[in-house]
Amino acid sequence: MRKHALLLYKNEQDKVFLETKVQPLPWLSCRSLSQLEKVEENEMIITCEEDLSGLLKLKNKMASYTSPPVLILTPHHQLVVFRMVESSRFRIVERAVSSKELGELVLSLVQKTSCTSCFEKEVCHLTIREKQVLSLIVLGQDNRIIAQKLGIQLSTVYAHKKNLFLKTQVHTTSQLVVWALLKQLDV
Repeated sequence: MRKHALLLYKNEQDKVFLETKVQPLPWLSCRSLSQLEKVEENEMIITCEEDLSGLLKLKNKMASYTSPPVLILTPHHQLVVFRMVESSRFRIVERAVSSKELGELVLSLVQKTSCTSCFEKEVCHLTIREKQVLSLIVLGQDNRIIAQKLGIQLSTVYAHKKNLFLKTQVHTTSQLVVWALLKQLDV
């Protein structure tokens, strides 16, 4: 059965890149658009994005559509941050994804019988103290100030940050701040 996709591009270079990426998938029928218009019910969107603001604009624009899946190809260095916005409708993959992997992802996204929560990230449950530490991190406070404000030892702040890194699956403090802002946590 033939599948349908909309290739959404910003410039000619993106258009050529996307068309080259899907060319090895003969079962995928594609049409290219430079601006998001009406999306057919049986279509998914394949696009490439390099900056977080563009990704968030696309995600907000997609909220008005009735659930077309979106596959976003991005440079390797953006994967960690971009994957923070993944959901059952929004998949983020590296631009260098192989044709085989791309085909499998497209099929998994367009299958009507697929589970809507297959790609949902597990909800991250933070303790009250972890939320307090995170809110101070988001405000730009350093570890020593966080310890003073919360009346805890500096080593305890480090332990809470370690738990935050493990629970959120990020690796740096700046990624933790981005994670908190993207998740719009009540911190």
